[in-house]
Amino acid sequence: MGIKHLIQENPSLDLNLVRLISKLDPSKTNKLTPFMVKVFKKRISKFEKEVIQENGIYSSRYKYVNNKMSDVSGIEKLLLSWVIDQFSAENIETLVEFNEALDKGLVDQNDISKYENFEDITNQLSVARTKELLKKSRKEISVVYEDDEIMMLKPLSFEASLKYGAGTKWCTSMKNDPEYFYRYSKNGVLIYLINKQTGRKFGCHSEKNEPGRVHIYNEVDQSIDSFHIGLPYEKLVILMDLMNIEKYGVNSDLFSDEEKSNYELKLVPMEEELLPMNHIEETMAVNEELPRFNRRIIPMPARERIEMLAEIMEEKEAEYSAQEKIMDMISDILPGLEQQEQQG
Repeated sequence: MGIKHLIQENPSLDLNLVRLISKLDPSKTNKLTPFMVKVFKKRISKFEKEVIQENGIYSSRYKYVNNKMSDVSGIEKLLLSWVIDQFSAENIETLVEFNEALDKGLVDQNDISKYENFEDITNQLSVARTKELLKKSRKEISVVYEDDEIMMLKPLSFEASLKYGAGTKWCTSMKNDPEYFYRYSKNGVLIYLINKQTGRKFGCHSEKNEPGRVHIYNEVDQSIDSFHIGLPYEKLVILMDLMNIEKYGVNSDLFSDEEKSNYELKLVPMEEELLPMNHIEETMAVNEELPRFNRRIIPMPARERIEMLAEIMEEKEAEYSAQEKIMDMISDILPGLEQQEQQG
């Protein structure tokens, strides 16, 4: 469906801003509209200079959104930022990856009219990611169990952890910080469980200092009970057995000589021991509005948690501040429009 056809089908969304401003003109001949347009243009210019150029709007991780924002200026930038916020920058970036998966033929349902919401898009994208992943080489992993539905693997290099943990918020798959992956590989068993049919991923970890205990995390780094994985009992028994450190040793025992060298170089000694997972949740309250950095697969020392919290808060404050100013501008532009429409 072309853009022209969409505009014809949705005339209420085909807006003319001057005509919109004129609806607020109290004169019968619209003689005050030129003045209102002049003032409005000045406010847009000030907004673009002070808010967007100095503070920015979206996090640097939203590359596509930021590129699109840089392509427009003035009122288009203001309105585009408002439109982006209606979808969320994260959902727009998801569409970018979904479109790439469509082009690669990885999406089963390629009839876009069948999708009703972003959850449908995300579910299909998860399956597509898994398809692409399973096509790639299985070097640097140890597949400890596999059938037609699931695969359980131990990542034996940082690159493998990035590859097979892609699309999750696990700190063992953070691109710029391999230390967490190496530390957990040294201190216990780390297994990624991947559902081939749904694309779902779960991170499973057991530690030497917590014999018999297994921590399981979903893709967004929430700690979950084992039954939430949805495995039949017999497969869950297999998983729990594979997490036995005394029986199978720690992951780093299986590293190649090259990876052991990387491990020794990148794993900086720390004074703090690895803490039980629930220690982090007890020492820092969870803020559901922030990324779940305090529920990562790897516990963080207190100082690092505080520094990360400060960075996130600073980033969010700048982002929300800019968006609040956008909404203030829109509120100034559009008051009483519904009443004007009804009167017109």
